[in-house]
Amino acid sequence: MVILGILQNIALLIMLSALLQLIIRRWTTDSVARQLFTGLLYGGITVIGMVTPFTVVPGIFFDGRSIILAVAGLFGGPLTVTVAALMALGYRLYLGGPGVVMGASVIIESAVLGALFHELRLRRLPVMRYHYLWLFGLLVHAIMLALTLTLPADTGPSVARQIALPVLVLYPIGFVLVSRLLLDQEQRTLDEIALRRLNESLEAQVAERTRDLEAVNQRLASESEAKTRFLRSMSHELRTPLNSVIGFSDILGKGMAGELNEEQRRQIEMIGGAGRHLLALINDILDLSRIEAGAVSVENDAVDVRELVDEIIAALQHEAEGKDLVLTAEYPAKDLSMISDSRKLSQILLNLTNNAVKFTEQGSVHVRVSRSADAVSFAVEDTGPGIAEEQLASIFSEFTQGERTPDQSAEGTGLGLAISRGLADMLGGHIDVQSEVGRGSIFTLTLPIGR
Repeated sequence: MVILGILQNIALLIMLSALLQLIIRRWTTDSVARQLFTGLLYGGITVIGMVTPFTVVPGIFFDGRSIILAVAGLFGGPLTVTVAALMALGYRLYLGGPGVVMGASVIIESAVLGALFHELRLRRLPVMRYHYLWLFGLLVHAIMLALTLTLPADTGPSVARQIALPVLVLYPIGFVLVSRLLLDQEQRTLDEIALRRLNESLEAQVAERTRDLEAVNQRLASESEAKTRFLRSMSHELRTPLNSVIGFSDILGKGMAGELNEEQRRQIEMIGGAGRHLLALINDILDLSRIEAGAVSVENDAVDVRELVDEIIAALQHEAEGKDLVLTAEYPAKDLSMISDSRKLSQILLNLTNNAVKFTEQGSVHVRVSRSADAVSFAVEDTGPGIAEEQLASIFSEFTQGERTPDQSAEGTGLGLAISRGLADMLGGHIDVQSEVGRGSIFTLTLPIGR
């Protein structure tokens, strides 16, 4: 009967302790107010346990106050356990009876030992391990058993014999169970606090990064607008006078303003050539800037692939024949058409084929067209000097050209491939390159057959 009463009392205290932890888990700081409030809750649980005790002999009863007060001291500290102990002590004195001295003494010793263990815990000693908790519970209840000496002489020995085994076995186990339950909940609370702080930190970082991105986007938008204005200005302020320089140099070169000697004619041709080169550079820079600024619109045209490639071959045939190069094209057996921007497609193929003719001194340039189920490929093959492997990674960068032979001039802007790649991306395709020094290069443009 004694054991059953103890088990019922311990079970009630475990349940109430779990409820206590749920109530106080939202407190995030160990403030004085929290300690006082927690002390009131522990004191209330202790009194509830004392209201439902098990009686050994009339006037002498036992309950789980020693467990709860020891736990209150261990987890709450001196202030918490003092509040709880005063509540329990007041209620026990109110009850009176022959066991009042022992009851009050158990309250005091449980509270004092709990507070002492709390200090050991603050010093980061491993007091929360199972075996240490069990030893602590055993110590509290061994002293409790010894306090039966304060009972009347005619009942003390009998009470000690009845409660010795359950007090020394069940009470320490009950203390361990309550302590581990509260420790687990305490750890979960600490984890939740850490997680909440981490989330707050991450949210703050995300907000800061968002503000940074918004600022960058605003700056980029302003820069893009400024670039657009600059492009309009460049188009008029630079190309107009350059066209005038080129036009007047042509007039002078033809002798329309008077006869020229050979040296004068050569100088005029140099002026015209330099002007045309500068105009080509400006046009390429403007094209590349418009592509990067997203200021280029894409049309959807029905493109006759054979007709487009034939036009490019015809445009470059004279230059190829001047270098004794064979410039040819190869098409699929059937007529091929596709949906794309014909002007931009023509510009890409003209850039690639013109580069091949320009950098090839002997042999041939061959444009091979092929198709798959959903794409059309244009491979421009040449027998030029080829491109070194270390240059392939940067060949599409601005102002980059392959190595020239000693006979090749330095004409060209170095922007053609960068522009071609940008246009290919806009058309939903890509450009690949294969090259071997001394054997030539193959630039392959691949585009979807329909946009």
